[in-house]
Amino acid sequence: SGDAFLVNDPYGGGGMHLPDVFLIKPVYVDGELEGFAATVVHHSDLGGIAPGSMGLQATEIFQEGLRIPIVKLFEAGKINPTVTAFLEANSRTPVELRGDLSAQIASVEACERGLVQLVQKYGSTTFRGYLQELHDYAERLMRQEIGRMIDGVYCHEDYVDGLGDDPEPIRFCVKITIEKGEVTVDWTGTSPQVKGAINGPIPITNSVALTAVRCAIAADIPNFAGYMRPVHIIAPLGTIVNPTLPAACAARGVIAYRMLDTLFGALTKVP
Repeated sequence: SGDAFLVNDPYGGGGMHLPDVFLIKPVYVDGELEGFAATVVHHSDLGGIAPGSMGLQATEIFQEGLRIPIVKLFEAGKINPTVTAFLEANSRTPVELRGDLSAQIASVEACERGLVQLVQKYGSTTFRGYLQELHDYAERLMRQEIGRMIDGVYCHEDYVDGLGDDPEPIRFCVKITIEKGEVTVDWTGTSPQVKGAINGPIPITNSVALTAVRCAIAADIPNFAGYMRPVHIIAPLGTIVNPTLPAACAARGVIAYRMLDTLFGALTKVP
């Protein structure tokens, strides 16, 4: 109890790009782990070749800034000053970084207080039951909505301009399969990762797919992970939608929006 973890690394840490720093705190009540308080903040600068850590010209992630594996910012309730010193030493805006990090700490602590109050009010067993039912309820709603769609395979392609003096268009190819209340999003055929900062690590690809499916349904589904269970995502390794180390990814938003366009293009073909 009293630990909190910091991470931003897209390769092995579940991050999206380096400016987005996650702070995750396990929440205990009476010695039992009851959940996690988490927040993400886009920090103004974490080093790299461009101010803001958003250099489109980067060809590998090592040029983009400080990679943070999962490390303890707090241990037994005490902050680790070595971690904050590393962060500030690698930032062009250390004062702002310190302030944003303090806001993250305050945020997870507020979340922790609220979660502890709920567990103490209802009791651990009852509260966990409520959470499980909300996950299952979200799943049932999602399956019902998908079940209203016509089973089939729906495909679409889109492109963005390539990089360099002699650019080749970057292809986004998606196949959405709807079958028996489940959806599979398959990016096979999409272009390989590129020597630029627009690659999209797999957390981005997953998030965009889930966003597109939720936009295609009418039900007001609560934000519980159960709604994700009927949605499956295939993204071949080494493509621009699932790059491998050391692919740069600071400007992954460039392709995230085009991925969403491609998904919408396929979903508009669903009767």
